[in-house]
Amino acid sequence: MLSFWADATPVASPTLSDVARQTRLLTPAVTSPLAEAMSQLLTDSEVSQQLEGLPNWRRAEGDEPAITATYELIDFVAALDFVNQVGHEAELMNHHPDIDIRWNKVTLVLSTHSEGGLTHSDIELAHRINEVVGEDA
Repeated sequence: MLSFWADATPVASPTLSDVARQTRLLTPAVTSPLAEAMSQLLTDSEVSQQLEGLPNWRRAEGDEPAITATYELIDFVAALDFVNQVGHEAELMNHHPDIDIRWNKVTLVLSTHSEGGLTHSDIELAHRINEVVGEDA
């Protein structure tokens, strides 16, 4: 759980070298029937239902269906640390968000570009990100 939010007291967070060491421990994703099932597009009603259990996430504006969340941290370094933690979860899933960093604000956009919309992989990664920030429902 992150502890360097704008309204929290900062504590030591992983350094870039810690993240690099953890990254070396990651194994490549393996294609399986479960992975294929996670790549099936969600219907509009399924997306709405899933968003009910994802605090801070909403539908993104744009041509391709996507979900987005913005997080405000205490400063730029905390924002970078958060992005590294999100990156770790994304690497574990082999599913990567679009990331925009604006000083202490990080906006994440999830969509399965290869499928042209939202899949269970997007929802799963959103849940993992919420666990990182301590917001999972």
